[in-house]
Amino acid sequence: MIRDDLAEWLHDSDPALRWQIQRDILGVPEKVWQVTRTRVATEGFGAELLARQDTDGQWAGGAFFPAGWESDTDEPQPWTGTTWALKDLREWGVDAADLGNTAQWLKANPRWEYDDLPY
Repeated sequence: MIRDDLAEWLHDSDPALRWQIQRDILGVPEKVWQVTRTRVATEGFGAELLARQDTDGQWAGGAFFPAGWESDTDEPQPWTGTTWALKDLREWGVDAADLGNTAQWLKANPRWEYDDLPY
């Protein structure tokens, strides 16, 4: 069991974290953490990332890398491309239904930066 003040501090977080804290640390009933999880797509980190989705379904204009990023520079990979956005949304608990037409857009539009293969 954790201290009450620590539990309160953990609970006062973004829905993307809160539902997992409720489930894994605080042991609240599933009915409670599932309600919190549904808020990820409309509040906080999840809503912000969804709002940054490009009109063609990608994030940052690229499948793995953002558009225009060159691997032969000294700049590190910024981790903002579509693959990473989708990974984050999955880990934060966004339901696939909250992604709207993303699957269709990703089937039609992006290509992998390597060999120009379909995403």
